[in-house]
Amino acid sequence: MRKKIVTLIMACALAVAMIFGISSITRYYHTATEAGDIGAYTGEDDGAEGERAAKLLEGMGEVTQAEAAAAAAGFMGLRPSMLRYEGEAQRGGLPVYVFTCGAPGGRATIEVTKTGGFIARAESTRAPLSDRFPLTEAIKEAQRLLRENGFYDMTATEYMAEGNTVRVIFAYSKGGVTYYPDRIEVTIGRDNGGLVGFDSFCYIINRHERTLGDAKVAEKTAREMVSDRLEIKSHNMAVIARNGGEIYCHEFKCENGLGGQYLVRINAETGEFEQILVRSEGENGVALR
Repeated sequence: MRKKIVTLIMACALAVAMIFGISSITRYYHTATEAGDIGAYTGEDDGAEGERAAKLLEGMGEVTQAEAAAAAAGFMGLRPSMLRYEGEAQRGGLPVYVFTCGAPGGRATIEVTKTGGFIARAESTRAPLSDRFPLTEAIKEAQRLLRENGFYDMTATEYMAEGNTVRVIFAYSKGGVTYYPDRIEVTIGRDNGGLVGFDSFCYIINRHERTLGDAKVAEKTAREMVSDRLEIKSHNMAVIARNGGEIYCHEFKCENGLGGQYLVRINAETGEFEQILVRSEGENGVALR
């Protein structure tokens, strides 16, 4: 497995070299392995490694077990009496109440944060038996679920068909800025569009109001940092997680003329090249590597 990951990273590095020159190989390789384990780099950095204080929960009080049960039941569309309390647990250093319940085709586990009473995770054991539900409809179902549970301004940044399910990664997006660390993963069954999995841990850890201000580096200047071997298709501002902190970037979606797609990120404060991700798009979804 490690060999395959190394091969993938070096293939991406060669693609970067073809676009930006040989000197970029070292920069890209260190970007891909900065977590200290070459297997840790699998695309977008979630900014939630290790045990960190949850920014979303700052200033909030603890909820009771009964209040947590009501939140879990509401999320699952059940009555609190239909849940079984399993106890307390730690999720990445985050104290949660754990509940289980019967669900169509299996059982579900729901974790609710002890502080604030947010749904941190929900997972069903059911295995969808067909893939008749189109990818686009599955994404819409995931978006609907987020809105119904108070998660607004979420944009799908990646989605992958995995067997008879679709895993969709959402990031908070507002005012022309995509905040990649504030992400939620939703897994939808392609048999009926029902929920199979939900994970908002990264969102809970990272979500807070930032004061970004105007970018010190103009878009026009940032564009000049993008290789002329790439055609810029769109521009967006983004906040990404890097080296335990966050960086405000110009983000350019680009193509190389051979079908290759890339996200090129230029630091909006310094004007330096920050990161390039390979954007793989196919019939099974869109992934960033």
